[in-house]
Amino acid sequence: MAYADQSELDSISLLYGTTASSVELGNLNTSGNNLNNTYNIKGIFNNWGGVNENEVDIEEMIPTIAFHGAQDTNVFIDADTSFLHYTLDGSIAIHDHLVANDICSEITIDPSGEHGIYRNDSSIFRAQRASCFFKSVFCNNCASFYATDSIPSSCSTTSGIDESFVGSNIRIFPNPFENSFSIDGFDGDLEVTIYNTFGQLVYKDEKHRGLLQIDLKSGIYFMSVRPHNFNMVFKSKLIKQ
Repeated sequence: MAYADQSELDSISLLYGTTASSVELGNLNTSGNNLNNTYNIKGIFNNWGGVNENEVDIEEMIPTIAFHGAQDTNVFIDADTSFLHYTLDGSIAIHDHLVANDICSEITIDPSGEHGIYRNDSSIFRAQRASCFFKSVFCNNCASFYATDSIPSSCSTTSGIDESFVGSNIRIFPNPFENSFSIDGFDGDLEVTIYNTFGQLVYKDEKHRGLLQIDLKSGIYFMSVRPHNFNMVFKSKLIKQ
């Protein structure tokens, strides 16, 4: 859908003597509501997918991150020429076309994987790699990448923090947290202040040892911790799942 226009979709249907896509499924650019916003696609997250080779024009090429199993028999990882009227490019073929035209492309292949690879517990790995890829696109420092192993992402992530304060024994855990977290490594009371990403105060209280239960919406926060017996304020990123 990122590459095809309506005439290209309809032409494939008509080549096979079937009802045009626009008749059977509706127009590609019709949303069914009265919103008139326009947008441009800046990047694609491709999970073991493919695209009609004829629909990809050089000026349309988009930075793409892909994950695919080399043994996929539903969507071949390379070019599939078994169709009568078109070639379906899988992830490697797409990657090669993008790189050859100086368009940023990242691909991770499981040599023994089939269709639907990198599911379940590896979804975190895919999300982290995709987040770093899109960050590089936004920051204009994207670089093409090819791997046959689950190499961890190399940019900063917010999926987990082992947060401790430099120069002290104060530690926050777990972080991210669901319902409660602890602040450890201090003696006596402390003052806890939490702000959201807009700089708005969402929590402030005195705290003793033990669990801290705070009703916050899921998101990223910034917390200040000031022990009463220590003339310094410690700051940390806090994530509510």
